[in-house]
Amino acid sequence: MTAAFPEALVTGYESLIKNMTCDEKDRHVLAAADYLPAQTLVTFSTKDFPETSTQPLRIEVKRPDDFFLDVLDLDPGRVARVCHTALLSYK
Repeated sequence: MTAAFPEALVTGYESLIKNMTCDEKDRHVLAAADYLPAQTLVTFSTKDFPETSTQPLRIEVKRPDDFFLDVLDLDPGRVARVCHTALLSYK
């Protein structure tokens, strides 16, 4: 993950972990999202982030396909360009 998305590395959020009320094994994820602050947390594990844990932080939880469709609606040309670039990089 660090090699593929180095700009996604978050530090400094550790003191917030104890305040998170989501699933215990995912509290570091929500703490990092809150620290940024992020508007959306994209995950397949939506059940681990109940609305009661994310709503006070104003963080929306979405599955990857729903997030992708939202981005596609917002900027279809950009999504097409990114997909095309990714396709060209395949060997």
